[in-house]
Amino acid sequence: MRLVYFGTSEFAEEPLRRLLKTGAQVVAMVTQPDRPKGRGRKLQPPSVKIVAQESGLDIEQPEDPNSDSFVSTIEKYEPDTIVVVAYAHKLGPRLLGLPQKGCFNIHPSLLPLYRGAAPINWAIIKGEKITGVSIIKMNERFDAGEIMMQDSIEIREDETAGELSVRLSNLGSELMVRVLEAIQQGSVEGTAQDETKVTKAPRIKKSDCDVVWAKTAVEIKNLVRGLYPRPGAYSYYRDKLIKLARANALTEVVEQEPGEILRTDNGIEVASGNGVVRLLSLQPEGKREMSWVDFRNGFRPLPGDRFGRR
Repeated sequence: MRLVYFGTSEFAEEPLRRLLKTGAQVVAMVTQPDRPKGRGRKLQPPSVKIVAQESGLDIEQPEDPNSDSFVSTIEKYEPDTIVVVAYAHKLGPRLLGLPQKGCFNIHPSLLPLYRGAAPINWAIIKGEKITGVSIIKMNERFDAGEIMMQDSIEIREDETAGELSVRLSNLGSELMVRVLEAIQQGSVEGTAQDETKVTKAPRIKKSDCDVVWAKTAVEIKNLVRGLYPRPGAYSYYRDKLIKLARANALTEVVEQEPGEILRTDNGIEVASGNGVVRLLSLQPEGKREMSWVDFRNGFRPLPGDRFGRR
């Protein structure tokens, strides 16, 4: 079965490796164009492109995958199926209709829950205990196709979005291999999603990352781990933007105003709307991530100082 693989982010690396390891006939890999990154603004390839290069795959990097010229390029590969994993571009009807056996997507949520661009982040931010992976047959609506296979995992108490992403990528890899094998054997049927149970996971905006200290300590902890390592929850301290990398929630009852620093002897402990947030790792703007001890030694925060808006 001839397969064209679409993927861009780190999440797409393991599924491609797994397909190649199991002998899938991947005839081409499609990813986003190289983009300038870092202080030097040098062109950097998507990480999944490196996996494809190591495997000697044909690589395509269109600006517009739905252009007539690019659809014609994919037609020449004569794919039986297309697999899409974190590609970051919507496929139009011509591409979706091209492969005889259809286009299939690994989506890291238990659809119809958390449709959208950031399901891993939002599941943690919302305090979910369970999430998972859905393999869907794609249609013209985002994340709305029939579910071909689905499996769940528990979200660990202190797990970050980055850590959960690795586990979900591994699970998605396993499920996709099983789905493709079943498709070849003609032994799998999809199940329509229940539209009454849809929830959304929109792309993370900068405003979503700004810590609201009036929220509970648990909510703030979930925001911090749900946005780590990228894009990162942040607040301001002495007019400097500070990203918050690791935090715990304490149930202590305090009278201080939300955002006020309470103590700095066992973490940077900050009052919230309900409970105390213990900051364990922080990253001042323009600097590396540092422990709370290094932050304390460098910034010398005092009880009564405040985190919050400029």
